[in-house]
Amino acid sequence: MFRRYVEQVAHCSVCGEPLARYQVGLFLPLVVITVMIHIIAFVMLEMEISGRGNPLIYLWVLVPLSAIVPLVILPSAKGAIIGLFWAKGWSDEQER
Repeated sequence: MFRRYVEQVAHCSVCGEPLARYQVGLFLPLVVITVMIHIIAFVMLEMEISGRGNPLIYLWVLVPLSAIVPLVILPSAKGAIIGLFWAKGWSDEQER
């Protein structure tokens, strides 16, 4: 179930480009957390403006949102970061 979340493919399935050298490392959680902070802040602000700022409603809405959204965006964010690294030529390997 979580194969796409942990492991990175070694080669592109379409063109065969080697992708193993583009490690997302600690940059992936940084991106996911930043996106989540923006989503949760928007939801909290919208709830306060609309008058539904009850703490119990915060729990009903924000706890499931905080658990489900990172699992949904993680594979796409990982692919986007690997694509960015590939396009910019960034790698964690040193040129020898």
